[in-house]
Amino acid sequence: MIEEFIIETNGLKKTFVSKVKGRKIETEEVRGIDLTVKKGEIFGFLGPNGAGKSTTQKMLSTLLSPTSGEARVAGGFAAIPLHPGQWKPMSLPHLI
Repeated sequence: MIEEFIIETNGLKKTFVSKVKGRKIETEEVRGIDLTVKKGEIFGFLGPNGAGKSTTQKMLSTLLSPTSGEARVAGGFAAIPLHPGQWKPMSLPHLI
């Protein structure tokens, strides 16, 4: 029997870049998440404030592009970085 994952991430990362007084500052918000959630499984996403929970959920729902890594939701890619700063979102019909 082949295991069917409803959510699967491999090395999912998100880094935000900002400029303060002319200096470029990088903040690593999500640091390489690897997780799998099986179909029918109940999964809790817990952590302290600022741990990257919301950022990860935004990447899984294609509202935010990952800096690197990949995510699959319902068998389709949720987001794949093509080049630094570029990504390809999947629409809902592709995921169903």
